[in-house]
Amino acid sequence: MIEFEDVTFVHQNGVRALDGVSLRIEDGETVAIVGENGAGKTTLVKHVTGLLKPAEGKVLVDSKDTATTSTAQLSRKVGVAFQNPDHQLFSESVEQEMSFALRNFGFSAELVERRVTWGLELFGLEEYRKSSPLVLSGGEKKRLTLACILAWDPEVVILDEPTVGQDSIQKEKLVGTIRMLASSEDGSHRLSRHRIPLADAAQGGRDEGREGRGGRAGVAAHAGEGAARLGQGRTAPARGVL
Repeated sequence: MIEFEDVTFVHQNGVRALDGVSLRIEDGETVAIVGENGAGKTTLVKHVTGLLKPAEGKVLVDSKDTATTSTAQLSRKVGVAFQNPDHQLFSESVEQEMSFALRNFGFSAELVERRVTWGLELFGLEEYRKSSPLVLSGGEKKRLTLACILAWDPEVVILDEPTVGQDSIQKEKLVGTIRMLASSEDGSHRLSRHRIPLADAAQGGRDEGREGRGGRAGVAAHAGEGAARLGQGRTAPARGVL
């Protein structure tokens, strides 16, 4: 479970990116955060990873306070594909990039190989196995970061602008991957910063408009009963569909 309890965050330039945000994401929910540029979407998801700490309020990931839990500890539970993949690709080859986190988390050599192959095949990157990530296109780099994250199977998956640089075929494949994650029964969380058409497609096109509380960003979610937009300054129950 992910919980935001009256969270406020102010950037160093004085901009209040989050203002009293309260929300709860239950196990197994798929949530899409939607909003205009500068609404605070990336700021919000960085609080889940512990990369940012609240100025006020509290963020809990499986009852652990992110303010007192190290980013290294949270990283095993939370996988993030940032908007700019160049910020997280550093290995000499695509294969090494895929295997880096798996080795660090203690996976066996046999399992590392199986998961690397699975991820490269799923995202159409097998031909680049021995190539440097630097030679990939922007869309291919984005797919590589997604493959790296899904390979270690974190409990929380965060995708920041996952469709950037993707053609229509890859967007459809991404929707299929999100639906696959949403239909899994492992109780994990999916938290995505989506463009609205992709969010609607991943949710089956439903938007039933329940309101919530917090900042300028919006939240659309699908958990079997419908979807909602959050962030218009009104308060609704924090449980269930956000």
